[in-house]
Amino acid sequence: MKEGKVIIFRVPDRILSTVAVRTLVHWITQKVLMTRMLMSVDDQANGAFIVFNEPQTYLSDNQGLAKLLSRIAVQGRKEQ
Repeated sequence: MKEGKVIIFRVPDRILSTVAVRTLVHWITQKVLMTRMLMSVDDQANGAFIVFNEPQTYLSDNQGLAKLLSRIAVQGRKEQ
């Protein structure tokens, strides 16, 4: 993330169970957030993007990922 490179994860939802896919996507999202929070301000200059392919397959209102994403949005960069 420090170099501003894009990393794309494709989660094979046909091979893994729904619970496994939800857990994996939640874990990757949480790791990205925690990594960004531990980086210095200078290293965060490039920003970070998470692109979810077909999020309706693993995202619902009562799941932890939706709550985590709302917390990430609040932590987003605030422009002066």
